[in-house]
Amino acid sequence: MDITSSGFEDESGPLLGQSNRQQKGGGEMSKVTVPAVGLLLACLVSIIPLALSSCSPTEGTPGEANAPMSEMKAGDAIALHYFERVPYMHATDGVVVGLVADPAQEAFERAGVPFYWHETPPKRQLYIIHQNTGRDCLVGWFKNAERERIGKFTLPIYQDEPTVALARSDDERLVSGGKVEDLLADRDLVLLVKDGFSYGRFLDGLIASLSPRRITTTVGNVEMLKMIQAGRADYLFVAPEEAETLIMTAGFAARNFQIIRFSDMPPGEKRYIWCSRQVEDEIIARLDEAIRQNGPLP
Repeated sequence: MDITSSGFEDESGPLLGQSNRQQKGGGEMSKVTVPAVGLLLACLVSIIPLALSSCSPTEGTPGEANAPMSEMKAGDAIALHYFERVPYMHATDGVVVGLVADPAQEAFERAGVPFYWHETPPKRQLYIIHQNTGRDCLVGWFKNAERERIGKFTLPIYQDEPTVALARSDDERLVSGGKVEDLLADRDLVLLVKDGFSYGRFLDGLIASLSPRRITTTVGNVEMLKMIQAGRADYLFVAPEEAETLIMTAGFAARNFQIIRFSDMPPGEKRYIWCSRQVEDEIIARLDEAIRQNGPLP
């Protein structure tokens, strides 16, 4: 049973390479003399061709917003997309840092590949990678067969600890030490999942096969935790690295929630740099070599 929530993520910002255009209205003319009219007509004749050329019917049409990015050569900067997700990646004093941001930046710098950070909501990141119109890379994503068909992955840059669940502390139906399979099979409990996100091959497979009652939402993790606290769902899956930070960021006390650990949960998923197919194979190879030089995963 899949219930879709009404939450929406803000995706109204322009895509890379997109510009905002404004038109200014004309001023008021109170009095015009004959010589001035002649001068005005002469000016109009001279600017009409320019005005016509600047009003091309194809300008600003969908699909062309990223055209400048798609025309970049190998030496040009790659857009490195991130979204705020402590402790994985977040901006501090204008610098992007975190468990996946740090090794990603180090790989690009060590490989000598020019790049720049761009904050982009996760749903828009998926749109960009599907469109494949620019030289874009996403940081910290899981790898699966579907994603490999539409983009290119580097070697892993981080590996999570075994996934846990977060639930209200007063919900006695959830207890640590059990099997995640038993939890997903419990029809009295409602799982909260994020639309478009992978929870790793193990959990994705169990969710697909057991089809637990669930709510699908597009809001961020903080709002998802608030939904749990409000009783709209019973639990959600997170990496243990972000569990305590998430609770504090949402404005709750640690005592309001319990962290559920599972006896059958495998090691956490590996996280990768996921690039569009516009990014050359040579660039991926250079990034892979830089990642190898960074040493084994934490």
